Amino acid sequence: MTTMLRVRNLGLNPTRSELLDFLIGMGADLRVRNLAKTFTLHPQGGIRLPVLGGVNFEVAAGECLVLAGPSGAGKSTLLRTLYGNYRLQEGSVAIRHGDTMIELGTASPQSILSLRRTTVGY
Repeated sequence: MTTMLRVRNLGLNPTRSELLDFLIGMGADLRVRNLAKTFTLHPQGGIRLPVLGGVNFEVAAGECLVLAGPSGAGKSTLLRTLYGNYRLQEGSVAIRHGDTMIELGTASPQSILSLRRTTVGY
């Protein structure tokens, strides 16, 4: 396994995007931290159904990640969250889009659409 050290000069006044890229990016093209998702079943009296909890992983370009588990384990929920169909409730998801990292929890709808057009497929 080859390890490559990337050094980047952020200058005196880095932008939020540059800081995010520096802090989150360091080799990962997809980074998920402490992701959690709960659905509320309103017709059943507001029962809360936890679907994802404490999900953490990162994937670099060229790596392969397998989502395996029984029906109802949250695989589709995770994919829909990564695609931006489900809003983040807890945690963070950052995806490399060109030369920057896009944080899905704070991204504009236009950024998410651009991410879908050129970077993420589902």
